[in-house]
Amino acid sequence: MRSSLSLLVLLPTLAWAQPATQPATQPATQPATQPTAQPLADPVDVFLADLKRVIEGHDWAGFIARCDPEQRRTQMDEMGIDQAQYIAEQIGLHMVDNDIDRGGAPYTEVHLNQIKSIHFDHRHPSDAGADISGRIILTSGVVLKLEMMLIRHDDGRLYLGGGVG
Repeated sequence: MRSSLSLLVLLPTLAWAQPATQPATQPATQPATQPTAQPLADPVDVFLADLKRVIEGHDWAGFIARCDPEQRRTQMDEMGIDQAQYIAEQIGLHMVDNDIDRGGAPYTEVHLNQIKSIHFDHRHPSDAGADISGRIILTSGVVLKLEMMLIRHDDGRLYLGGGVG
């Protein structure tokens, strides 16, 4: 008798310790649908979205990595243009009336870090890549004109090409 009583005392405890059972799933009443193919993202859009992140994040080494290696080598290694000047030229800051106020001093990262946001307003695609225009908004609120060129290598990869203008 005593063992029966112990069992009755333990049963509620064991039931409480057991995980709740999940309700049985009902079979699907509709046939499974085939997933629709998603259109592939435009490589220029993907490149520009990444470039926007790089510029707004002031990741200047990342910016340089997205430039055409041969053109970058010619400008920086052979001609001796420093990184900040090269970047400024790549996005069109060297154009007349389109300058970060720097009092005639060479560009530095301090000047480039005044870029708050960048907007790609127009693009003119070509087989070789695309010409991009837009706006650069500085932390001071000044709006500058953006012009740059994308080039497509034979392998299909996009890079920033030489500065426009």
